[in-house]
Amino acid sequence: MTCQQVREEAALALLTGRPLPEDVSRHLELCPPCAQDVDELRPLPALLAAVDPSELSDADVAGELLLHRMLAEAARRQRRRRSWVVAAAVAAVAALVVAVPLARAVLDDPPRQRPPVAAAPTQHRASDPATGVAASVEVAAVATGSSVSMEVSGVAEGERCALSVVDASGVRREVATWSATYRGTASLQVDVAWPPERIAAVELRDVDTGQRLVAVPLAS
Repeated sequence: MTCQQVREEAALALLTGRPLPEDVSRHLELCPPCAQDVDELRPLPALLAAVDPSELSDADVAGELLLHRMLAEAARRQRRRRSWVVAAAVAAVAALVVAVPLARAVLDDPPRQRPPVAAAPTQHRASDPATGVAASVEVAAVATGSSVSMEVSGVAEGERCALSVVDASGVRREVATWSATYRGTASLQVDVAWPPERIAAVELRDVDTGQRLVAVPLAS
């Protein structure tokens, strides 16, 4: 066995509480540098007292693989430093202390479902050739019911308008009124107590005459 292999096997045996293999013990008797490095490792098993023994036994195979990989990596990167075995072993113990309970917590924690992503509101458009009024409507779910956003054009300046929502059975609810003091396109937004699925259409009417200026159906 090479000195590197002996140091790795000795570190693994010490950190897992196992006796040194016979070939490792024979090498240490004949190699003072390796023996000195291994002697520096002997206090490290006390660090394992921070870990529940039952958890270590559950992770025995994974722990050995982890130690082997970390020790081999430390050897490659620190070939010229005699302290590499100590540094690698300390890192391996620390990683094992953290990794075992973390892995158990992940396994014990049931998978969590992601909350459903709210669909983007669909824009609905309609126009009335008789009145020349056109409108686009978006309806989004909110905590209190629905948020209705409308852009409307073609309303005569000074005309008083009423915005209503209508359900599938024809029940109408007026939710906003205003006077058109503008020319061009007007935008408004209003919250409604109805949920989006109840709203079948949004209507705009003339307050004074009751004439329907435009109706925007929301059916997809």
